[in-house]
Amino acid sequence: MTERTIDLLPHQLAFDGRPVGSAHAVLCRGYGGVTELLRDLAETFVPDGSWCRVGPDVHAVRGGEAAPRLRPTARGWEADLFESAWGDRAELEGVPQEHRAAVAAYVDVRHRVVADLTTAPELRAACTAGGTVAVNSLALRRLGLLDDRLRALDALQSSLPPVERIAPWARSLLTREALDVATGRNG
Repeated sequence: MTERTIDLLPHQLAFDGRPVGSAHAVLCRGYGGVTELLRDLAETFVPDGSWCRVGPDVHAVRGGEAAPRLRPTARGWEADLFESAWGDRAELEGVPQEHRAAVAAYVDVRHRVVADLTTAPELRAACTAGGTVAVNSLALRRLGLLDDRLRALDALQSSLPPVERIAPWARSLLTREALDVATGRNG
C-alpha cells in the first residue's frame, strides 16, 4: 500500500465475488476512519443496495456532491471518491445508464484539472519568487489544464448521439460545463 491508499484486505469486505482490497486515504479521512467507511461500503455495495455499474466501475447512487465508488484492480476493488453523484437532486441525476461511463470520465478529468489549477496566492508567490518567468510558466500550465478539460468536454459531447445532445440532462450538463470553463468558475 502507498501513503495514499489504505489496505482493506484484512477486513474481508467483498463485492461481486471480489475483495475490496484498498481505499484511498482521502476517502477514509472523509468518513472519519476505516470503521465508518467499511460500514458504508458494506451497506451500499450489496445486491439490493443503491449502486450502479459505470463501465468497469461500480458507483454508489445517492444525492450530494460526491459518492464512493469501487474500481477494479489486480487485488479486487479499490474504493475511491467520485467527485459527483448520480442520485436524486445530485449533479448527474437523470443521466441514462448507457452514458454514465462517458460522463464519469469527464467528471474525473474536471476534478483533476480543478484540483491542479493555480490559485491567486500561488500566483502572487510565484511572481514574488520568480517574477515574470514564473508567472508565465504558471499561466501556460493553467492553459494546458483548461485545454485538457475542454478536450474531455468535447469527447463527452462527441460520444453522445445527436438526439441525446438535446436531452435535458445533456443540454444542462454540457451548457453548464462550457460556461464554467468560459467564465472561469470551477476552473
